[in-house]
Amino acid sequence: MSDSYFCTQCGQGLPTNINFCPYCGNRLSKHAEPAAPAAPAAPIQKDLFYVFAVQGPAFGTPSGDMVLEKANTLKSGYEPAKDMEMMLIRPSMWNAHVQSSSFSGVVSVSYSLDGFKNEIREYLKRENISDEQIENGLAIANENSLMLSNPMSGVFVMGIPIIRNVPGLKEQNPEPVISAPVEEKAACAHQFKHFVCTKCGEKAPKPVLMPLGTRTNNQYTYEYYRADSAEEAKYFLEQTQVTKPLYYVMVDTPQGKWGRDKDGMFLEQLCDFQNNLSLAQCEGKVNLLPLRMEDVKIAANGITDNYLIGITCGSCGYEWVDGVAYREKTIVKCPECGKYNLVDTDNIHFNNL
Repeated sequence: MSDSYFCTQCGQGLPTNINFCPYCGNRLSKHAEPAAPAAPAAPIQKDLFYVFAVQGPAFGTPSGDMVLEKANTLKSGYEPAKDMEMMLIRPSMWNAHVQSSSFSGVVSVSYSLDGFKNEIREYLKRENISDEQIENGLAIANENSLMLSNPMSGVFVMGIPIIRNVPGLKEQNPEPVISAPVEEKAACAHQFKHFVCTKCGEKAPKPVLMPLGTRTNNQYTYEYYRADSAEEAKYFLEQTQVTKPLYYVMVDTPQGKWGRDKDGMFLEQLCDFQNNLSLAQCEGKVNLLPLRMEDVKIAANGITDNYLIGITCGSCGYEWVDGVAYREKTIVKCPECGKYNLVDTDNIHFNNL
């Protein structure tokens, strides 16, 4: 009889006098089969989260801390990226795709998103990543709005997840590590605030909203829901994937009708109170560039009355996303303290090259 057996879980050859596999911890059967000839170990395929960062030339060279902060914010905001290795790329030649200037307090930012994407494609190809994986990563970035900008610093970052089967970016299996059993921790008694547990930081489950039906109008399809608040609607939409063109998920709330299509989230129309500037209790600040650049162009042309942008409350410092008018003053209500913030976007101009 052979004195060598193999683990039925990981396939490693083992001696006959042990009860647990030292490579994977699998409990061994007393009737384990004799070891087969070892096959070459399959390479580990890593999931990678590329973050491409640039800054407009009028602002000079961004500090490493500033870029890293924005990159980490972008990565932490996309749940599937939490277990991916982040690759931060800052080619200076990409500054040609962002033109920014400041004159008399007016910040002007011009961009070419297509130019960025073409540079990203060329860079990732040089990293031996397949065209299929590159296009898949760009599609994920578009669907999840994996872009973050700050008009005050001119920094723009874009995240591209590269999922599995990454040719040329594989590493061999490391030596097995036998670790002591980890004591299981007691489950957290979650206390959620703004859909994040205040104890452990875990995100709340996707809300279950009241369905109002689905309607098809010619080639357009609308899926309707109702939520108790705009924050609940936005959290629901953040976790809702829309991949079909001309398909819209709409959520009706007391603070307006929020929606999502394949390009991301949007606010259908500003609420009446948002145009009542006399309600202002403090001055809010813009903390990042619009979530959907195309919406800025549409608002500038008067087709819609708003676009989404990041706001910091002037009273409590809470940060959230809300709709604002293009180059106008708008009232937004802080979800944390309830104060009405006056936000002025007149000093931010966007021009699509």
